[in-house]
Amino acid sequence: MEAWPSSSETTFTLTPSLNSSVAHVCRGFFGAHSVSSGLVGELAAAESKAQASSLYLLLYYAGSSVVGTTGELLWKPYGWSGVVISLMTLLLLALAATAVLPALPKEPPPRKDPT
Repeated sequence: MEAWPSSSETTFTLTPSLNSSVAHVCRGFFGAHSVSSGLVGELAAAESKAQASSLYLLLYYAGSSVVGTTGELLWKPYGWSGVVISLMTLLLLALAATAVLPALPKEPPPRKDPT
């Protein structure tokens, strides 16, 4: 079985431009997470703020798990090229979401009275 490289070996495989790119993706990711987390609480109805926040966090951590695993699966056979391709795919998905989200209604539909 092939041994995994140590973190120092992995760090030294990064070129300065790739190192800078990974740093920018990390900054953008955590910036977007901070803004999104704040917006969830602000946009949720008063009686469902806790549910909206917990659903956001559930999907955030589930997505992080899936994306982290996918990145590792792409890194092993393709090296840093696989990681860059996965990050570019995520960036394109985020851009597509920003194009679609403004078209969604801002207010939830009115609730029907169950009586």
